[in-house]
Order: sequence, then structure tokens, then C-alpha cells
Amino acid sequence: FMYLMLSVVTNPCEAKDTYKGNRQQLVFLNWSEYMDPSLMEEFEKKYNVNVKEIYYESDDLKDQMIWASGGKGYDVVLGSGISFLPYLKREWITPLTKKEIPNLVNIDPRFLGTYPELNGYAVPFTWGTLGIAYRKDLVGEEIVSWMDIFKPSETLRGKILMINDSRDTIGLALKALGYPLNSSEPEHYHEVERLLLAQRPFVAKYAYTALTEDSALVTGKAWAAVVYNGDALVLNERHPEIKFSLPKEGS
Repeated sequence: FMYLMLSVVTNPCEAKDTYKGNRQQLVFLNWSEYMDPSLMEEFEKKYNVNVKEIYYESDDLKDQMIWASGGKGYDVVLGSGISFLPYLKREWITPLTKKEIPNLVNIDPRFLGTYPELNGYAVPFTWGTLGIAYRKDLVGEEIVSWMDIFKPSETLRGKILMINDSRDTIGLALKALGYPLNSSEPEHYHEVERLLLAQRPFVAKYAYTALTEDSALVTGKAWAAVVYNGDALVLNERHPEIKFSLPKEGS
């Protein structure tokens, strides 16, 4: 379950954009391909601001960027809910003025309650579930278990894309082994280490899957990848043989 939130930092960037009429610049730390360019253009015109998007590839990298700056240099940040909790403790996030966000009434209360500590500091943006996207025409059979990619058949050697996130990769390996996602047993993690090392020759790359026409799944360079369900829908539009599996062990 991935829960992305938008939040405003307490030490906003004060840079000005001189090549667009000296408009104030809003620095937005974001995943790539998460905002419609036309929407961003509309926002810039409405509020007379230049939005500068800085992209990151994983929550781990986002955390490194924010920790390195001491929470400074970004105006708005999009990220997973759990990653925002340490920012809040260090007072890196400024409270939101709810009267300026009237559309909050349209958000299902169950999402507002997922991270109650962040209420008044961040706004739910989207949610999703990690699973496996795969080329059924190339794999030849349905993928139903995490072990189908953690202990894959020989045909998948060098054909798997693993998500570039330590929490997700380790957590899913724990699920594959039948252990709790947040296990506190050291031996469980020793087993995870052995499982991931044995899987390594089958992994083409540790990275988030591109959603464009030249995505490795679309071209057939990769046959299976750990992705979010929403990304799998986009990939299926690119190639009808790309299917999505929520493994039987859960996610």
C-alpha cells in the first residue's frame, strides 16, 4: 500500500526566475511523470509563478536530498506518507491552512486517517499497491507468487526489473518467505539477504520501470517488473500483453 502525500516545507526556496518576468519560483520535489504538464502550465498562469520540478527516482533518494539540505530548498514535496513522519518531527513541514484548500472535503476520510500525525501538514495525493507487471506472451504462464521473481525460472535470467527502494525490496522478500512485512527477527533478514543475493543474476536492473513506449517491458528487454498497479495500467495501454499480478502472499 503506497500512500503519497503533498506537503509544504517550512524553509521554502527563495530563488527568483529572471527569464520569465522575474516571477517567484516554486520548487517542487516530485516523481517524474506524476503531474500533467498542461495542469502545471495552468497553475503557473493562474498564480503568476514559475514551477521548477526536481525529480527523484526513489524515496531513499528523496530522503537523502532532503536530509542533505536540512529540509531547505524545496517549497512543495510529494512522497510516501511514512517518509514524512521524520520531517514532521524536525519541524521541516509547515502547517497547512485548511480554509485555503476547500477540496479537502472531497477526500475520503479513511485516507485522511491513514497517517493521523500528518493531518494539517500534508494532503493525500494518491495510493496504490505493489505487484508484478509481466509480459504474458514472453513468460508463457501466469505469475502468481513473489517467489516467481525471487526464485525465478532460468528463462527469466537477466529479464527482471526490481524496484529501486530498500524498504519495498526487503519488505516484499519478507512477504515471499512468509514473514511479516515489518519483522523484527534477525534470522528473517539473514534469509532475505540470501534470497536477494541468489536472485541477483536474474535482475537486469534495480530501477523504476519507464512508462513510455521505449519501456523495457514494452520492448521486451524485460519480461517482469515490480511496479505499482497504476503504472501497470499505463504499461498495459502501451502493450496489451503486459499483465498485472497481485501475488498470493499479499503486498
